[in-house]
Amino acid sequence: MKLSLKTKLKIIIDAKLYVFRRPAYWLIFFLSAFFIMGFIVWSLNLDLLKYILFDSPLTIWGKIEFFLNGYGSLLSSFESIQAVAIVIFSLLFGVNVSMLIYSARFLSSADNKEQKTGKKQKIPKKSGAVALGSAVVGGGCIACGTSLLAPIFTTLGITSIGLVRNIGTIFLTLGSILTLYSIYKLSIIIVNIKARS
Repeated sequence: MKLSLKTKLKIIIDAKLYVFRRPAYWLIFFLSAFFIMGFIVWSLNLDLLKYILFDSPLTIWGKIEFFLNGYGSLLSSFESIQAVAIVIFSLLFGVNVSMLIYSARFLSSADNKEQKTGKKQKIPKKSGAVALGSAVVGGGCIACGTSLLAPIFTTLGITSIGLVRNIGTIFLTLGSILTLYSIYKLSIIIVNIKARS
């Protein structure tokens, strides 16, 4: 039976409200979103970040300040659409991680009961991993990250500057769609968990 968009949204909202009634999952949400946003921003400069964190003579506060300045680059280094796409993906990723942890905790404790009946719900992992990869590629500016793909597109005859410039936003959007799909699949599991309790 195919569900309508309205029904799917209701399932997602019910599941989110059920999970986020616990403060610990808000903390997981914020930390996950903050971490993944930093990872996307810094993914193209990991060597620099490694040097600053482990080898540079900066104080601990100086290292923290340097790391946090990377978040400011969202406003200066990225086009506004790409920056918004990074923020949206990061927020969705935070929701996904919170719901994933909640589902995994419940399903691992319910495994013993379900092993007897043979029914075991699977947690969607592939869509989340592909979404993250897509977002990391999409998080690069045209001069760095998406330049990995620009030569491939040029070889294929796709030379439109507009398209090449928007590759990052396209990949971030794809990552957000895949994350939404993962959230929906997790929401179904959580609504079933809610119905059992």
